[in-house]
Amino acid sequence: FPVTIGVEYYLPRLGFSDEEMPFVIDENTKVMRAELITPEHNEKTEGTYGPFWDFSTGVAVGTYGIKTKDLGSIREYIKKRIAVLRYEKEIAGTEVTIQDTPVFIDTNRDARNVYMQKYLAMNDSETVDWKFGLTWLTLSKADINTIIVECQNHVQSAFDWEKQKNDLIDSASTVEELDAITFE
Repeated sequence: FPVTIGVEYYLPRLGFSDEEMPFVIDENTKVMRAELITPEHNEKTEGTYGPFWDFSTGVAVGTYGIKTKDLGSIREYIKKRIAVLRYEKEIAGTEVTIQDTPVFIDTNRDARNVYMQKYLAMNDSETVDWKFGLTWLTLSKADINTIIVECQNHVQSAFDWEKQKNDLIDSASTVEELDAITFE
C-alpha cells in the first residue's frame, strides 16, 4: 500500500544499483539501503526494543536495544516452549516388549488411535498380524492392550514432565530463577 510522506516522486520498479545509493530525491529525502542489527540476547528472559536508526554512513542502520522481559512474559515464553517440547516427547515413540520382542511403537495421536480402534474391534480370541519396522508379530487382543497401556504411560510421563516444569515456573519469583529452568 502506498505510504504518503508529503513527497511526490516515482521510484523505479526494480530499485537502485549499489552505485546509485543513497538516492537523493531532495535535500530532506533519500532512499538508502537498510540493515537491522539485533544484538545477541537471551530470548527466554530478554526482548528487543527499537530499532534506533543511524543514517550517517549512507546505509540506514537500525539497531535494536535489549531489555529484560517482565516476569509474566518470561513465564509465558517458557511455558509455551515447554508445551512444544512435551508434545515432541509425547509423539516421539517408545519401545515396548511384546512376546519377548522389543519393538518401537509410534506414539503420535493418530497411531495411538489406530491401536485403540483395533483393540475395540477385536474379540477376545482374535489375533492380527502387525508389522513393527521389519518385524511381523501375530498380536492378541492382550498384546494390543499392552501397546495401548505403554503408549498411555509414555504420554502421561510427557505430561508429568510438563507439569513439573510448570510448577517450577509458577514457583519462581525472579528472572534468575526462571532463567535457570532448563528445557531438557
